Amino acid sequence: PFVEYGMDQRRHDRENDAAGVARNSDGSTIKVGSEFELSRQLVGEASIGFLERRYADDTFPTIRAPLVDAKLTYYATPLTTWKIYAKTSVNESILSGVAGALSQDYGVQIDHAFRRWLIGTVTLGYGTDNYEGSDRTDDRFLIAASMIYKLTREVHLKAEARREWLKSTVEGWDYTSNIFTLGLRLQR
Repeated sequence: PFVEYGMDQRRHDRENDAAGVARNSDGSTIKVGSEFELSRQLVGEASIGFLERRYADDTFPTIRAPLVDAKLTYYATPLTTWKIYAKTSVNESILSGVAGALSQDYGVQIDHAFRRWLIGTVTLGYGTDNYEGSDRTDDRFLIAASMIYKLTREVHLKAEARREWLKSTVEGWDYTSNIFTLGLRLQR
């Protein structure tokens, strides 16, 4: 079991944005939870708590919300791992009159090692963004497939294909995006 308290500050390069709004903010979270091992193959962590974000500009309301964070990992075989997660956060917003977005994210990820040096991953995700100070709500969906090729212990190549959708309650903000990335990771 654990109790966790966190504080953060978000500071922008400019005191006020183009509309004259001060978007700096201070946040805090408190949560209680537990790490657990249900069996050698099933481990996880779950916590509940409360988050708060206070904005420098008095026109923005303080965002307060319950938070739920959880992750569950199932080691199906020595080569295959399933992960399920849920996360609550407050994200920045650039929308006029909107302080921030309360986000809830959920997902499933499957990792499989074809060889010790070749790992494939498939991810499915869903999330919501509720914009505080607005009637706008966005639903986000994603599906991604990636491959990691370990050239050495220190040098890895990664390729990913990802498709994202956003459905908004505001007309004209929906989109579909196809993203392809190729990366090189150096680690010691």
